[in-house]
Amino acid sequence: MLDYKDAWSDTGRSPIEKEQGLIENYFEELKSLLIDNYLPVNIELLENELAQHSPPTQDDHGRIVKLCNNIMSFLLTLGIPLKECNYHFERTLFKDQHAFDVRFQSWKSKVNVRKQAYIVTFSMENNKLYDMLTSSPTQVMFNGCTYRNRINAFNKKITDVDIDVISYSVLQFNGMQVKLADLSLLEIYQYLKNPAFLLALQPSFQNYTYAFFTITKFSEICNDTRIMAAKILSHSNKVKRHLFRLYILRNAIAHNAESNPYIVFLTANLEHYLRGTITTMFYTSSMIETVNSPESAFQRYLDFYKIAINELEPTYLREKKEHDSINGKIIKNQIIPKDNLLQDWIKLHS
Repeated sequence: MLDYKDAWSDTGRSPIEKEQGLIENYFEELKSLLIDNYLPVNIELLENELAQHSPPTQDDHGRIVKLCNNIMSFLLTLGIPLKECNYHFERTLFKDQHAFDVRFQSWKSKVNVRKQAYIVTFSMENNKLYDMLTSSPTQVMFNGCTYRNRINAFNKKITDVDIDVISYSVLQFNGMQVKLADLSLLEIYQYLKNPAFLLALQPSFQNYTYAFFTITKFSEICNDTRIMAAKILSHSNKVKRHLFRLYILRNAIAHNAESNPYIVFLTANLEHYLRGTITTMFYTSSMIETVNSPESAFQRYLDFYKIAINELEPTYLREKKEHDSINGKIIKNQIIPKDNLLQDWIKLHS
């Protein structure tokens, strides 16, 4: 390409500098092709070499070694730790309890993990959005999303939104395939407490730096019980203030016939809180057989919440004059903040 354009004739500037945008685009295309094809092609070539029935020659051995080096190099480039690559060898290929073909297929499935495309759909009840889209065709494409209007069974105006996303639904971690979509809330929490999990997760988010940054920050919270307690208490205070706003709006509607420009969103939030309240009552009743009324369910849940927060943050609900003494005992490991009850709490909602 460079020869054809006679790009080499200009000695004052390199051809790459003159075509930076074009070269960058070519490299992006090359990167995409490598990610999609490099491992499958090399694994297929390796499989063909190993399937030969004739006695292997030195050249055969050389090609097998080269293909193995190619695969290993690419796995390391993708961010798979050397220790994990060795783990696959020791725990999969090196085990002689099964035939080699079985072991090879098992190894192949572990190292050749593919990303998958999904469509995430959610529905919104918003009259203004519905009316705005009515003048358009049956569906509208905007910013990578598809919008469709419909009337539901309750004669409400509904807009369905389809979002195309790419997801790595299978993750290699400690020699195992972890299907992220199948994890419970408790399993996700436990994985986020493990730094090795983030290292295994990072290559999948190479093009989504902000998403990985958010996951990393949340992992830091999961690994510090006192920060986790502060985060939960901060969110609790936000919910309280929000409920006060909703109560003020309720009074304005009931007594003064007033409204609010954000009433649709506030109503959606209120519905979310109501669903959460009912779910809480159900989970508490399932956990404690002696609960025999909604009131007792909420009393027990609130008590469980306070004990769990106190385990995370030993100064919780203690007088300020006691904080220095408690903090001193924490430094000396005489009091150890824990998250055992928090994990039980998360398990309820998993």
